[in-house]
Amino acid sequence: VLEKVLKLGIDRVLLDALYRDRLRGLRNRAEEAGLSKSGSVEVVRARLIQHHILGDDDLSWEGIQSMTHKEIGEVLKVFGIKSSGSHKERRQRLWLHLNFDSRRLT
Repeated sequence: VLEKVLKLGIDRVLLDALYRDRLRGLRNRAEEAGLSKSGSVEVVRARLIQHHILGDDDLSWEGIQSMTHKEIGEVLKVFGIKSSGSHKERRQRLWLHLNFDSRRLT
């Protein structure tokens, strides 16, 4: 993960497009990729970033647990999430972002 981000191996044009796209566009992209298109803008965007930008990286709970503090920080930045805090806070923040709709947590 970290190497991909640091070496600019991520598709910055696609990442920018995912952040600029409205819900309808994101849902169309999700459908084209064979991903679920349900959920809020944030949920669909996170799903697309996980699939298209981070692709082969293991973002399961075990995969997140095995990441270094620095790697988690870089992944959080790709998702546009606050990247400061302890290792535990970062792991939890990434897991929640990938698996839960923030609107339902409040």
